[in-house]
Amino acid sequence: MTDVIVRATALDWASDEFPGWLEVDVVDANGQAHRIVEKVPVLTTDELTIATPLPIEIWIVADVQHVDCGQVGITLRYGTETRGGLRSLTLIIRLTTCGGYEWPSRRGSGTPVGR
Repeated sequence: MTDVIVRATALDWASDEFPGWLEVDVVDANGQAHRIVEKVPVLTTDELTIATPLPIEIWIVADVQHVDCGQVGITLRYGTETRGGLRSLTLIIRLTTCGGYEWPSRRGSGTPVGR
């Protein structure tokens, strides 16, 4: 599978019980927000603590299912699903620039997506 990096917004703490559970929104290609409640280490490698000011942008790694006309179908990893029970979403592809380099670079893996 190909990695894709999905833009999400960590909105609030669902629980501060170790290792911490976040409420996160991912916006699909139709502009609909999908809420995910999951453990921090499942969602991101960022070191987030209860002291981290929220909301904050985070990036979630997912698997690409298909790419078509500026959209990408993704499947969330590790059994993660939205509160509505979805494991797959269709998102708009957005290329970003970081440090003067277009991402994804030819050496990099993953494609950033989301709003």
